[in-house]
Amino acid sequence: MAKSSKKMKVQIRPATPADVEACGRIIFESFNEVSKQHNFPCDFPSVKISTQLAGLLINDSLVFSIVAEVDGSVVGCNFLHERHPIRSVGPISIAPDFQSRGIGRRLMIKIMDRAQGSLGIRLIQETQNIVSIALYTSLGFDIKDSLFLIKGKPKTPFQKNGIDVRPLALEDVKICTKICLEVCGFERSQEVENAVKYSSPFAAFHGNRLIAYSSSMTMWMTNHCVAKTEEDMKTLIVGTGNLSSEPLSFLLPVRHVNIFRWCMTEGFRIYKPFTLMAMGKYIEPNGIYFPSANF
Repeated sequence: MAKSSKKMKVQIRPATPADVEACGRIIFESFNEVSKQHNFPCDFPSVKISTQLAGLLINDSLVFSIVAEVDGSVVGCNFLHERHPIRSVGPISIAPDFQSRGIGRRLMIKIMDRAQGSLGIRLIQETQNIVSIALYTSLGFDIKDSLFLIKGKPKTPFQKNGIDVRPLALEDVKICTKICLEVCGFERSQEVENAVKYSSPFAAFHGNRLIAYSSSMTMWMTNHCVAKTEEDMKTLIVGTGNLSSEPLSFLLPVRHVNIFRWCMTEGFRIYKPFTLMAMGKYIEPNGIYFPSANF
């Protein structure tokens, strides 16, 4: 559909299960458009994958889902994740034919209105998308960290040296909550519990003491990692890499320069850059923290 100078009537409303297919298509098309412009791999390899994500989000009672509608057709969508005192936004997507027409701003304002009173709001933004970073900055978000999406497997074989890397169990969730609170100032216990049930989380233990964990180091979008020290995180990465049949993938804050340099010597590859943005309360991690695609 070609852009028109005629003023559009845009309706912002809650998403329903009937919107899943339209939202899945829009998520794929909008992300694919940006990826093609900058010659980066698309985060969503197919419409099927993006539609599955849209279905999970729209049917989740802890996610506030909205769509933008023009003349009865869905042309954009946005999501607010409400599992934690810190809210997180995304993915926000606008159909390519309706971009640069103020719809993204309206979707963001609606989400921010909903998040009023929360401890803070965060989002992970694709750095090459200068339109979205300008929008978020104008709405009051601050840049807090630069990230690289890293993929691969470490070359170094795992050597125990008194440390054991193993799959997380449900009884480990409480200690994961404790270390996340100590390092990050917030906890993600529900996500860790869900990871134990549905994914492949791993943790590194020194004796009975947990020193690092990841919620899903083969799926960067849902993965977050926490460790007290750089060496603890390296140990977790090597141990997980040796135990996993799939490549690892995670968002690495580039300020962890020693881990970043080590990843390059271990044979990991950089896929693309991201930016962590926040509004409201923000505590600098007191240790090593790799965010998920939400925060």
